[in-house]
Amino acid sequence: MNTIKRWYVSLYFTAMFALSGWGIFQIFNTGSVLPWTALAFTALPGAILVSVFFLGSVARTTKHIPTVQIPMWLALLVTAATAESSNTVAIGMGAVAGTLLYIYWYSSLGRAKNNAVVVGKPLPGIELEGPNQSVVTNTDFAGKPALLMFYRGNWCPLCMAQIKEIAELYKELDRRGVQVAMISPQSHDNTESLAKKFDVPFKFLVDRDNRVANTLEIIHKNGVPVGMLGYDSDAPYPTIIILDAEGKVAFADMTDNYRVRPEPDTFLKIIDEKGLAAA
Repeated sequence: MNTIKRWYVSLYFTAMFALSGWGIFQIFNTGSVLPWTALAFTALPGAILVSVFFLGSVARTTKHIPTVQIPMWLALLVTAATAESSNTVAIGMGAVAGTLLYIYWYSSLGRAKNNAVVVGKPLPGIELEGPNQSVVTNTDFAGKPALLMFYRGNWCPLCMAQIKEIAELYKELDRRGVQVAMISPQSHDNTESLAKKFDVPFKFLVDRDNRVANTLEIIHKNGVPVGMLGYDSDAPYPTIIILDAEGKVAFADMTDNYRVRPEPDTFLKIIDEKGLAAA
């Protein structure tokens, strides 16, 4: 199923932009404004959403995205009422169906119950790679609380926006003595470029071949959309884990929807409420 999803999402993004452009072109080509504008708007909300994602400023959305659905459904109703051809209506229905699949099917990760990351228990043994392929293990996080973010790669705009949010919390996290690690299976070159972009004293680590993601049962098989050059097909699920100074899991966010992620202040709240701040 994930193989179908990784092809679907790439085709969906392309189709939404193409249909929006085609509808706008037909306005000028035929002079018929209302039906073609309506048809364009069956796809335009999805295209705008994707564009907003790739601007890198959005780390999350609501689960059902009413700001996309409401104008899309209204546009379909206008298309059905004004279009001169049943084929035009069918195209509009296809655009709406594609967006509904994106919202309700593609975005849902279908994560199984996790038995490896359990609040109150130590994190299983992990081995990651730091700069110059140095080895980083659980012991490197001992003695201080730690926030571990598993992200899908530099290609994922929501991940990049979420990392930016956490980077903006650096001073607050540092004041609490919290170590922060950003973890991805992407190459060291991509990881190094990301570290330079944010320029904060976080650990930017590589999970080679998703070995840690597999150990922690957070691996998303075939989770990378087709067309992301330089990336393998598998990636970790978007996951945040907060460890106490003893290496026990104090909090874990394992969202089942890649667009639905915790607000950054959530992490400070957890650290403060659980008394995790380093002395």
